[in-house]
Amino acid sequence: MEKKESWGKRNPEAIAKIQKRFYKKNKEKALLRSKAQNLRGKLSYLALTKPQKKKIDKQVERLLQNNA
Repeated sequence: MEKKESWGKRNPEAIAKIQKRFYKKNKEKALLRSKAQNLRGKLSYLALTKPQKKKIDKQVERLLQNNA
């Protein structure tokens, strides 16, 4: 049985358009959500042990190099 592609994977332009429209209508909400996500990430990182932090730092560095 073949898996169907999700609507989102078939229509990335439509999703980008919807996201931009939401952001324009709800700038304050979007900013708060972004800040909350950033803070959750920082707090999660602080809770890691030193070896875990090193591993995460390496993964982040690798991702940044691949995307650059």
